[in-house]
Amino acid sequence: MIKLFYLGLVYGVFILPITAQDISLRSEIANVHKVLNFHSNYINENEKVIAVIDGGVKADLSNFHDSFWANENETSNGKDDDHNGYIDDIWGWNFAEGNNDVSRNDVGDWHGTPVNSIINSLLKIDSYDSNPVKLLNVVKGASIESIQQSLIYIYQLKKLYNQSNGAKGANIIAINCSWGKEYLFAEDYPEWCAIYDSLGNEGVLVVSSVSNNHENIDFVGDMPSTCESDFLITVTNSFEDGTKVFDAAYGLENVDISATGQNSYTMLNTGIYGYFGGTSAAAPYVSASIGLIYSLPIKEFQLDLTEKPKETALFVKKALIESVYKHKSLEEKTVSGGLLNTFNAVKLICDYYNKPHLYNDIFKSSNLLSLYPNPASDKIRLTLESNISKLMKVQILNFNGQFVIEMNVNVKKGVQNIELEINSLNTGIYFLTLENTEKRKMLKLVVK
Repeated sequence: MIKLFYLGLVYGVFILPITAQDISLRSEIANVHKVLNFHSNYINENEKVIAVIDGGVKADLSNFHDSFWANENETSNGKDDDHNGYIDDIWGWNFAEGNNDVSRNDVGDWHGTPVNSIINSLLKIDSYDSNPVKLLNVVKGASIESIQQSLIYIYQLKKLYNQSNGAKGANIIAINCSWGKEYLFAEDYPEWCAIYDSLGNEGVLVVSSVSNNHENIDFVGDMPSTCESDFLITVTNSFEDGTKVFDAAYGLENVDISATGQNSYTMLNTGIYGYFGGTSAAAPYVSASIGLIYSLPIKEFQLDLTEKPKETALFVKKALIESVYKHKSLEEKTVSGGLLNTFNAVKLICDYYNKPHLYNDIFKSSNLLSLYPNPASDKIRLTLESNISKLMKVQILNFNGQFVIEMNVNVKKGVQNIELEINSLNTGIYFLTLENTEKRKMLKLVVK
């Protein structure tokens, strides 16, 4: 089945089984992967960190290789080496159990692991062994006190980083919070809401998902969504065409933006790929987009992040809100009235810093090719980009050079994903080619 949709100036063609809704489709609607591949040539040396407050993560899964931030000022010796009040917090802290085990005895968490996986997959750059933006996990408990402790822990790490000029702490740029407390109002929790302003003053944006209920949180309440902090970005959930999911909260005053989290295909806590959805899956797309934007190789922008962290964080949020893809199902339901569009946000920032050539570089390449996951067992996603509409041939060859899969694809101008079923292939090494009259590219594919 071919699905065609229009988004800004980018057309996308997706060849998908009729029931498949994988993470690559949503990432392309958010326009993340094209920016990502562009960054492989312009990696900023100043490592950024996205904190994830959730239920834990199964960190030993293969797709998390070298994806986590490590506290270099702490060693595993039973002592508080960096004197921050937490013993051996090398990988973060578990406030639910009062220890440093964010993997929860290697069991992980059914919710926290796919949340981490979505962010990690969107930030992964094919030509690098590790992501330029790392993940830091903090495990919260069920109590409001535990939530506040988790936020304050992250605040202290970022403040220490700023005060020490990067020698200590962590350069945290965003916090993903795919959770909330229903039917509560900010006026009853001023201390909780105040923490978001403190984080913002240090340059940290907080992304929080709303409830999975068809209700207006402006009237029924939700925390932290109803906090009035300018540094909080609240996210609801949409289908791939931008339509708001029915069972996703809304609010013209307290819900900022939507992202396409519904039925995201990502790594689950079991170690296999599967579907994960709801507003919990929508928020990570916004968090990952912040990670990409904060890594833009604009010298003046990077300087502002250091010298004016508060103002620059507000600027990035403004760019995300103003750059959305407008959708009628989100009008009068969200502040922005639309769907996350990272490409447009990048353009706004490039224009502000008078770097149109940088934005043009992001779009100028033709026939960009990436493959994910690899190794794979049942299906793969091919990402490509073209300056013009053209007929292209996708072929998979075995080790002997024989064609085992072949199809013609009408590629439209812009970025698109093609999903291929490979469950008919035996275990082994194959080669995938993208061929047209101008050029030919080839990638190695490992089927397991």
